[in-house]
Amino acid sequence: MRDKDPQLPPEVAASLASLKEKAEAGIAEAQVRYGLVCAAGGYKERDLALALEWFQKAADQGSAFGIHCLAHCYLIGGGVDQDLPKAIELFRQAADLGFAEAFYFLGCCHLHGQGVPVDLVAAEESLIKAAEGGCVRAQYFLSNLYESGDDLPKDSAKSLYWLRTSAENGDSQAQVRYALKFLYGEEGVPLDKDEALSWLYKAANQPNSVVARFFLYYLFSKNEFGPSKAKEALKWLEKSFASGYPPAVREMGLKLIEGVDLPRNMVNGLELLKKAGSSGDDGAYFILSQLYSSGRYGVPINVEKAKAYLVKAKEMKAKLDKIKPISSESDPQSLKGDLPKAAGQGESFFNEKILSEIRENHLTLIQKAADGDPEAMIELGAYYYTCPGQGQNFEKAAELFRSAGERGASTGYFNLGLMVNYGDGLPLDKAEAANLFLKAAEMGLPIAQRTIAVIYLNGDVWPKDVDKFLYWLKKAVSNNDPEACYLLGLVYFEGKDLPQDFGRTAKYYRKAARLGLPKAWEALAKCYDDGLGVRKNPTKAKECRQESLVAGVRLEAQYRFMENVSKKKIEILSSEETSEDKA
Repeated sequence: MRDKDPQLPPEVAASLASLKEKAEAGIAEAQVRYGLVCAAGGYKERDLALALEWFQKAADQGSAFGIHCLAHCYLIGGGVDQDLPKAIELFRQAADLGFAEAFYFLGCCHLHGQGVPVDLVAAEESLIKAAEGGCVRAQYFLSNLYESGDDLPKDSAKSLYWLRTSAENGDSQAQVRYALKFLYGEEGVPLDKDEALSWLYKAANQPNSVVARFFLYYLFSKNEFGPSKAKEALKWLEKSFASGYPPAVREMGLKLIEGVDLPRNMVNGLELLKKAGSSGDDGAYFILSQLYSSGRYGVPINVEKAKAYLVKAKEMKAKLDKIKPISSESDPQSLKGDLPKAAGQGESFFNEKILSEIRENHLTLIQKAADGDPEAMIELGAYYYTCPGQGQNFEKAAELFRSAGERGASTGYFNLGLMVNYGDGLPLDKAEAANLFLKAAEMGLPIAQRTIAVIYLNGDVWPKDVDKFLYWLKKAVSNNDPEACYLLGLVYFEGKDLPQDFGRTAKYYRKAARLGLPKAWEALAKCYDDGLGVRKNPTKAKECRQESLVAGVRLEAQYRFMENVSKKKIEILSSEETSEDKA
């Protein structure tokens, strides 16, 4: 096993050397712990085959922990061919020796049918034995099972009992969920925000409890614990971001794009959103899809990218909505226990790095635009269009937008249309703006198609034409523009310009909601409340209204984009002078 870094902190190197010495001397517990080091790869190259050898040595001495870890290897095929019957046999051996974690995994195997037939009675019995034996994970898992009622009979009292037990025993996830019950006064728990905050702090102060830190950020930013908590919110976001938690990475990306609490930097903001998405945050992909389809904040519109990110988001959400198989949490590296921690892992914020990169990124953008890259032209043009102070230059913006449009970038014509429509640096001309929007719409830009549809509906520039309104709006709908879907549903609801049709109203509201538009979820909830186009269903209505919380505040993050839909200008980058102007 080769060192990743031969310059380990002295205390870590000494601890590992001592652990290995004890393992080689035949001490079973040390053999298991050193096997976990090999499996986790925390300070050495990961070596599951070597880990298997150490687990086997401990198991041969009758170590329940060693047998249990050996079972993991057979369960996931770590260092040995996967053998589920062998894994079940070993888990049973460890369980017979009283190892609570083994009961937990036996219960999960019975629940999901891994290595044994699905047997919910046996699953519940094993999980209860694990929970009563002090397995905190089993306590938390039982709470979830009794709350959902999907696999075991729903039982709110049992769910609350095991949730409280796991929280009191230090499970940070349980502490967060228990805190939320106090925050909202759910299921026999009194509404008590002080108690909620106390449990959240307990969770957040545990090592690696990034979820609790992120929830503190979210709740402070929503003023759940009183007004004017922006600094406290940012502090917890920084802590969560420093640990690489994908939703926190997403939120940092949003702040950079929007210029909230940090200097605007669209390039780095987009990179953080992509990083969050690739790390498993489906909300980041939804947001990227919206940005590339709408062009908000100066993001170059790219229909293909928008569709690709939407597909990724839907695929990821479908995976996240499924029950995770046992193998997803059975990796031996999840059982590292009390291994020595490397020094220098303190939390640090990246703001200084971002500030140092802003100028370099902007110079790169200028060079790409000079080389004829239409996307760079749009991005740079958006900077000149919206940047306040000396950085703003309408003439340069218009020139870049027109050049991008002539090179086949529909957003160039659309943004130029915005300038003409509002008289920003160019003569105000609604007819010319409409013609530019039409060019962009004919090139397939969804936001332009929706804009043209509204122009035909309002009759402000061209004579009112409902057929052309419907033609262009359906084009935008087919391109998955969420605002277009919502608008079409609204028009069918009102029944003024099209025959009233509540069935179509619900259909298009549902599509807009699934594309991530928060107000569409609320509109769909109203349909279920009143039975408009769907059967009355209070439960469905409640589910729609709670979607943002259920989805881990995903829609809340997206809402900040949607609430700016009426703004005439796209915000981008920082308010500093451009590198070009300072040169």
